[in-house]
Amino acid sequence: MIAAVFALVVADVAVRTAGARPPALVSATAEYCLLYATMLAAP
Repeated sequence: MIAAVFALVVADVAVRTAGARPPALVSATAEYCLLYATMLAAP
């Protein structure tokens, strides 16, 4: 799951660097994946 978040962030930065507007779904998905990863890692 962390690798998928990494790929989403890299794609988001690449699209922004190209001058286009990335879809809002990318940012929201990355945020929720990080939230769930933190929650699942907690004891």
